[in-house]
Amino acid sequence: MELADGNRLDLARLEELRELGLAADGTSYLDRAIGHFLEAIDGQVAAMQQAARAEDTARLRSTAHKAAGAALNLGLTELGEALRTVEELVVRGALGEAGAALADLARTLPADVEALEGYRRRQLSTP
Repeated sequence: MELADGNRLDLARLEELRELGLAADGTSYLDRAIGHFLEAIDGQVAAMQQAARAEDTARLRSTAHKAAGAALNLGLTELGEALRTVEELVVRGALGEAGAALADLARTLPADVEALEGYRRRQLSTP
């Protein structure tokens, strides 16, 4: 696994996704996937924080699971694993630990977003 952007992105995974090519509308699968992720992640983190405060374990677990899958799909390995940890802590009933892990994740999220946005600008922008 080749990591870049401060060891935040799995470039091999991103290259696999780039090879999926263009859709009929001329947009790349990867560009669309990154766009959807960037549009959703802040709201997902906020929803997880709200669920943790409300002790809504089902919502916290399902949102963490969905966000982890999206992050791992896009090569955000560290973020994806952190989200999996939140999910696993909820499943084990360790809601306090899950909340702390979520707070840590929220602090590092901007660097992950910046790395993904930088990749998108460098690799997917059309001249």
